[in-house]
Amino acid sequence: MVIEYMPQPFRFGNKYIRIIVDCIEFPVQKPSSPMEQQLTFSRYKNTNTLKGMIEPNDVVMADKGFFIAEELKSIGCKLQCPKFLKDKVQFDVSEMVINSQLSNMRITVERAISRVMQYKYFEGALPYKCPM
Repeated sequence: MVIEYMPQPFRFGNKYIRIIVDCIEFPVQKPSSPMEQQLTFSRYKNTNTLKGMIEPNDVVMADKGFFIAEELKSIGCKLQCPKFLKDKVQFDVSEMVINSQLSNMRITVERAISRVMQYKYFEGALPYKCPM
């Protein structure tokens, strides 16, 4: 079902990407359970926020500044992020292609995040438990 609703650039060759780490968080109402409060609390925003759920074999896309590969590996996930130049003057062709594809996907996500913020889809705290 996730793949069915994925943006077009992600469907082919990147269908295992489940989450893209960025600095956007959606506040939720404070859960009544202390354990749920702890699970949803964000030190970055100093409030309870919506968290993405990942499962084994998912791929998390992040920018260069997120050093979470080991944590993801420990739960059976993979980190995909742009390559660093390090001591190279220039990337080889395959690295350039991969970085270009990642950049195109990130642009899609940045535009979606921009629309969410611009049109204030999630103004105020979201209910912690939603009726299904």
